[in-house]
Amino acid sequence: MTSDGTQSSSRAALSAVRDLTGLPTVGMELDGLQVVVAFHLDAGEHERRAAAGVGAVTSTAVLHGLWLIPSEIAVPPGNVPLVKRHRLRGAQGFVENSPRGFVRLYSPAGTVHSIGVRRRSAIRAIEQTARFTSIFRRIALTDGNAPPSDCAVERARDAGIGLVAISGDEHQQLVRPARPVLGIPAVYRWWVAELAYASWLQDSTQPVS
Repeated sequence: MTSDGTQSSSRAALSAVRDLTGLPTVGMELDGLQVVVAFHLDAGEHERRAAAGVGAVTSTAVLHGLWLIPSEIAVPPGNVPLVKRHRLRGAQGFVENSPRGFVRLYSPAGTVHSIGVRRRSAIRAIEQTARFTSIFRRIALTDGNAPPSDCAVERARDAGIGLVAISGDEHQQLVRPARPVLGIPAVYRWWVAELAYASWLQDSTQPVS
């Protein structure tokens, strides 16, 4: 596929997920795959980071340390495991290290609601979308020139994965994604949101007001 064709394909996937979720979308790499995510930006958090000159934090080690600390509440260093104490002291801009203890200054930059993967084959799209945890709505996107088989539709439905056929600038939802599962550790959700925020910062040219 030509470069123009690839860009057109990406725009179609971004548009389809945006229309289905009603949220802004960004493209990014996650677990070795190019995906489209529906991302709700926390405008207040973005403004705090912009004022402090702090961007996305994508280090899982730092995020695991941050997750131990309630927002804006001082936690004595002795209450934090030694290895995470060192990581927090290196998390400049996100943690205040004062005599009172560690204070987390920032929160997740937003929330990822849905993850979509586009492939020519519906079965392949479903298989690759299924790699992602069900804490997100998952959407398999496939070319609509050849309608997905009944087998593909059933497989998507059984897995709780949405199935969308894209043809040019149009798309048709064949299977609705299942509701996300709650109760999964939230550090992973925060990390994915930071990756989405990094992509949003790259794509965005207008400040959030």
